[in-house]
Amino acid sequence: MKKQIKLMSASVLTLIVAGALAPPASVLVEADDVTYPGWGAVGFQVPTDPTDPVDPENPSEPIDPDDPDQPGPPPGPGTPGPLSIDFASNFYFGSNNAISASNQTLNARLQPTLNDDGVAEERPNFVQVTDNRGTFAGWTLKVSATQFTVTDSSSPHHEEELGGAQMSWSNGTIVSTSRYPADGHTASHTFFPGNEVNAMWATEDNGAGTNLLRFGTTSGTTPNASSSVQLMVPGGAAREALYMSTITWSLQDVPPNGD
Repeated sequence: MKKQIKLMSASVLTLIVAGALAPPASVLVEADDVTYPGWGAVGFQVPTDPTDPVDPENPSEPIDPDDPDQPGPPPGPGTPGPLSIDFASNFYFGSNNAISASNQTLNARLQPTLNDDGVAEERPNFVQVTDNRGTFAGWTLKVSATQFTVTDSSSPHHEEELGGAQMSWSNGTIVSTSRYPADGHTASHTFFPGNEVNAMWATEDNGAGTNLLRFGTTSGTTPNASSSVQLMVPGGAAREALYMSTITWSLQDVPPNGD
């Protein structure tokens, strides 16, 4: 009988303790959401490697400019640094043109390229600039050209100029995949020896990434690239020789006139 009383006492004590630990019904609430702070980070640095040329018809795709038949040195790699001239087409008007007593207008050959499969393709002539400085300060691409001159020292016409010849471009268009493309260019231009002009430029807050000045197009319903870079030769001016012109592209790290 005493043992039964002890067992009943232990049971009652358990109920009392459980009731004492449980909060009253009036104070039962749901817990607040638990939060934990986190963060994301990303950093950048100014690149120094040259930027490869891209397709002037599809600037999201790289190309390999291939120039097997050119009379001068092959195109080299782009200039180093975060603000660079990546590539500029050579303007080749052929070496077997007939001498004529009449004025002639010669079209520059299209830019030969190789695609990813090694297949030869033709693209518009173009010049390419990349701005990876991250400053959005703007820039100016300038160009000048010398008169066509016989540079072969073994030629009887060495150092003779192709008098009155005028090289020009037309149908210039800016091509870019950047959110902040270059915002200025010269659509048509005739070269005069010693005269430097602004070819393409970016004002402040523009011109980031890769930008191309393309002369005409090889796509669409009215392709015009084949006649967008031309050389006018006056009748009777040519001799039996190869004439060369030096084209100089220069890049400044400010917009035109510092604007």
